[in-house]
Amino acid sequence: MESLLKCDSSLVRKSPHADLIEAWREVAGDQLASQTEVRGIRVGVLTIAVGAPPLCQELAAFRRQALTEAMASRTSGRVKEIRFRLGTP
Repeated sequence: MESLLKCDSSLVRKSPHADLIEAWREVAGDQLASQTEVRGIRVGVLTIAVGAPPLCQELAAFRRQALTEAMASRTSGRVKEIRFRLGTP
């Protein structure tokens, strides 16, 4: 397990969105972060892939605003909106 975590952290460092990935992990928490993946940002809109339809719907409907505000504060306003898309994290 420890080697898996080391491998995962090396992938994060190589990503062009490493800062967003780290901020997302902090904001989302371990459980939610493990079921999602940062796909990218474009014009202030952060796209997150979500593996399960019910979770995707819950995030989009009920938690989007709180998560967006938390991400905005951790990224100096770089994230202005979050879109959740069904996909393989």
